[in-house]
Amino acid sequence: MQRAELRFANAGHPAAFRLQRGELIPEILQADGQRGPAMGIFPDVKYSTSIRSLTEGDLIMLFTDGLFEVEDSSGALFTEERLHLSAGRYATLPPKEFFSALLTEVRNFTQRETFDDDVCIVGLEVRQMTDAKVEKSHCRDK
Repeated sequence: MQRAELRFANAGHPAAFRLQRGELIPEILQADGQRGPAMGIFPDVKYSTSIRSLTEGDLIMLFTDGLFEVEDSSGALFTEERLHLSAGRYATLPPKEFFSALLTEVRNFTQRETFDDDVCIVGLEVRQMTDAKVEKSHCRDK
C-alpha cells in the first residue's frame, strides 16, 4: 500500500504550510484540536495529534514567527498572510531554491540581512512513495 501521512501537534508555533506540486496556494495545516502552549512552559501539558495525508512531491514548511514578524523601514509588518502568499508564489521551485527565494523576499522587505527574533525554517519533502508495511505508530494522542 502506498501511503504517507504527517502526524503533528502544535506547541505554540504558527501552523505549518503544505505545498502540493502544481498548486499555487499552500494549505495551512491547522491542528485539529487547540493550539497548545510552547513546550516546556507548563508541566504535564497534553498535546493532541493531528493527521494529514501526504502525496509524492509535497513540501511541508515549518517555521517560527520570527520569519514574518518583521518590519520594513516604515514600521509595516511582513505578516503571516504575506508569507503564505509568498510561499505560493515560489511553490513550483525545488526546496533549496524555494527557501532561498522566500528568505530573500523577507530580507528585501526589511532591507536587512539579519532578523531581530529567532528564525527557524524546516522543510520536509515527500520524494518518493513506495509500498511499505505500515508499522504501529509511536505517537500518543493523550
